[in-house]
Amino acid sequence: MSWTGECVEGIPHGYGQLIFRSGAIYVGDVEHGLMHGKGEITLPGGWNYRGEFFKNSIQGFGKITFPDESEYEGDVVAGYRHGIGHFQKGSISYTGTWNAGKRDGKGTARWSPVSYYDGEWKDDKCHGHGVRQWSNLDTYKGYWSNGVREGDGHMIWHEEGQEYRGQWRRGVQEGTGTGIWRGSKKTEYRRRFLAESKLLYKI
Repeated sequence: MSWTGECVEGIPHGYGQLIFRSGAIYVGDVEHGLMHGKGEITLPGGWNYRGEFFKNSIQGFGKITFPDESEYEGDVVAGYRHGIGHFQKGSISYTGTWNAGKRDGKGTARWSPVSYYDGEWKDDKCHGHGVRQWSNLDTYKGYWSNGVREGDGHMIWHEEGQEYRGQWRRGVQEGTGTGIWRGSKKTEYRRRFLAESKLLYKI
């Protein structure tokens, strides 16, 4: 490792540049030989972080640029996206809470201007209550478990003019619910739906 900058009693202390044997380059504040304060580090593969450091750990608020040019700006703990932050990769984005690099808590993910999920997350999956709208404007508002619809929910199939409001299990209608089909006239069915119902629709 090489250091170019201020020293106190022969130890890097102040503002300067560190070059590591791995090829990583750090430019910023150093306190008693440790990256501490504000700085920027770039790894050989193109990964870059600019923001706050705490005793050699990437921690605080900052911006990460990944090798695929996606970006994250927000809270960071031990190098992970952790806290509140915004991620962007092309038209795909997520704004909300994170836990150890995964979407966790409340947040909004967008795949396009009309395709989104707004609600609760756990371990990078829809989990809890949320609203999902697809690119064809089909919408679901209700409960999720590990990325699939589970519990009470309301689904609207926009193009078909159909709806289902009731219970879901493993992503399909199962349990007590109300289905509405619109043809020449409105028809409504109240019944117990099974997994083989013709209203099956996967996320």
